[in-house]
Amino acid sequence: MHGSQLYVADQFNQRVAIFSQNSGEPTGQITDAIAGPDGLYVDPGGTLYVCNFGAGTVTEYPRGQTTHSKTLTGTIGPKYVVKGHDGTVYVSDFGNGSNSNLYEYAHGSTTPTTTIPFATFPAGVALDTHNKLYVAYNDSNNNDIEVLKFSPGSTQGKNLGIHIKSGNAGGLTFDSQGDLLLDDQSLPGVDVFPPGATSPSQQIKGFNLAYQIALNHKDTHLFVSDPFGPSVAEVAYPSGTPIQTFSSGLSGAFGVATSPDSPY
Repeated sequence: MHGSQLYVADQFNQRVAIFSQNSGEPTGQITDAIAGPDGLYVDPGGTLYVCNFGAGTVTEYPRGQTTHSKTLTGTIGPKYVVKGHDGTVYVSDFGNGSNSNLYEYAHGSTTPTTTIPFATFPAGVALDTHNKLYVAYNDSNNNDIEVLKFSPGSTQGKNLGIHIKSGNAGGLTFDSQGDLLLDDQSLPGVDVFPPGATSPSQQIKGFNLAYQIALNHKDTHLFVSDPFGPSVAEVAYPSGTPIQTFSSGLSGAFGVATSPDSPY
């Protein structure tokens, strides 16, 4: 596999579909150790991480490989995953509804080394350039989306003061300017928060559904997954102008990730 790739969690076909970002055409698939694939992530080294919601695992696939090299265990319903600069892997886990957690896997560990409990479902996870972790979650008390920021090694998060009423948290990522992009499945679309902002400076809309988001390496294109379209919409960033849609052969489009990954 060469060039810029787009990975899509094709959940109902029990695979991760691979597309060329340039042509929009399918170029391959990953089926090894895949079970109900959900959130995806590609680290700067090109390793793909797959949340297997149907198996309670996260599997890793080195750049260009379709056979997994490592399996992370200890979750019940893994939804989103990200890897820190120090090798720590973070996984948001829906659990069984009463024991939702964020799990940390220290560098090299295949079982959780730290557990951070959430009263309600943690969703998108992202890291800034300082290796600080951000977690979007659905707060049932306030009926909104909120975001917590964790310093490296800390289990106590700081609430950013973001309150998206009647929203439903999806994926989370940063652009190269430090803007936080939050997927609101209820919008449906993407809220863009400049550093320190508690209200979005922009909303990128026009989607039937929006589940996970990913930027290309140059931050010029944004990919938004629609699980039941099923498709991934590619739009210009930050304008939101439609470019193309990836749908060939898909029966589900949950997680989405790009390779090369976004710089942040």
